[in-house]
Amino acid sequence: MYKLKILKGNRWEWFKGNIYQISLVDSEDKASFFTEDEMRWFKVSYLDSPYDFDYEVYA
Repeated sequence: MYKLKILKGNRWEWFKGNIYQISLVDSEDKASFFTEDEMRWFKVSYLDSPYDFDYEVYA
């Protein structure tokens, strides 16, 4: 089960959308975003996202 948190302004909000897939990638340039605390890169595929700001994933 994955939950997606998004940074909107200076507040974190839970993503309210249809997440299609979350996968681990091997380089930062392939990633949708990067989580510094875990030093891992993720790629997120989702449907009809209304968001265009920074986001981060937590498993």
